[in-house]
Amino acid sequence: MEKIAWILEDGCIYWKDVVLLLAVLAAVCCFLGLYLRQGSGAAALILMPLAGTASVVLGRAAHWYFRPEQYESLMTAVTDLGRGEFALMGAFAGCFLAAVLVRMLGLTKDLPGLLDCMSLAGALGIGLGRLASLFDTADRGMVLAGEMPFAAATVNPVSGAEQWRLATFLLQAGAAGVIFLVLLLFYLTGARKRGDIALLFLLFYGASQVVLDSTRYDGLMLRSNGFLSAVQLLSAAAVVLAVTVFAVGLV
Repeated sequence: MEKIAWILEDGCIYWKDVVLLLAVLAAVCCFLGLYLRQGSGAAALILMPLAGTASVVLGRAAHWYFRPEQYESLMTAVTDLGRGEFALMGAFAGCFLAAVLVRMLGLTKDLPGLLDCMSLAGALGIGLGRLASLFDTADRGMVLAGEMPFAAATVNPVSGAEQWRLATFLLQAGAAGVIFLVLLLFYLTGARKRGDIALLFLLFYGASQVVLDSTRYDGLMLRSNGFLSAVQLLSAAAVVLAVTVFAVGLV
């Protein structure tokens, strides 16, 4: 159940949507503030609508794949945005494909630098966006023995009894916020190579999600078996990729 921010004549505006919108705006402003110092305004102008559209489409398509029972069809999932959720892995793929397309169009010659700025903006957006779960009952973690730090009180829909669950969304928000601050400091010092920020983001964020996604009760499991988390597998792959690239560079 979501908390209502405003009641209108033809519907309601929920706090979760407000927070998500503010998170997106913060990520956009962060990206522009960083990228326009070194890149082309034309590239940023083309990239943002491309990345936004691709993220929505792929995010919905990915969520449909893992939660097909919530939608009538893939087309419904992509076109009817009034219900359902988004998978963050789709947003990652959409942003990366948009950046590659901008590079292929010749609007930028520095794809690693572009990905660095997008990674910083993404960390900020994820950190703020995860706080939207403060206003609904989604994204709760494992059941705890009682009231503990980083726990949220929920009601069991079957028995009606109160349960304390780990506030996974809050831990995810905190992890993304710390990653953003560390990478921003590293970015501003200038002691880096192009692409290092993006690789460090994959390394840190992937490692955090391997652990934190295991605490969720609503994880996106592979349809082939139903018990392996797609988020954990992709996060582990991101860690391996980043470590491999850094190791090759050191050698």
